[in-house]
Amino acid sequence: MFNHDANFILGRSTAGTLSVAVYDKGLRYDITVPDTQTIRDLVLSPMARGDISQSSFAFRVARDGEHWYEDEEGIVIREITKVSRLFDVSPVTYPAYQEADSALRSMKAWQEARNSGALQKSINERMARERLLTLLNA
Repeated sequence: MFNHDANFILGRSTAGTLSVAVYDKGLRYDITVPDTQTIRDLVLSPMARGDISQSSFAFRVARDGEHWYEDEEGIVIREITKVSRLFDVSPVTYPAYQEADSALRSMKAWQEARNSGALQKSINERMARERLLTLLNA
């Protein structure tokens, strides 16, 4: 869905238009979006411009699947270790978790970037920007 809105379904696993996987950094999803003017205007164009670049997910935490603690700066942290149900994944305007991102790309563009080394360069540049922002916010 877009922004967790059931009126804007982008893909479904049961239809084969959504795949979801867990990997070392968290959850990854790939969507084959419907080719409609509404989705192009509401989701794809803003993502291509960079206006929408984050993700969110709706889930239920499993019993004993979370741990709350306070870090050395007094910030309360909720660590989720097990999810019992995933309801949806969404590119969103305002994410609950700032580090969850989304991106618009075609499979062909991704393969070309991977093969040319541009993908790794882009990852390195993003990591450098994130380190700089972390230093500026410290």
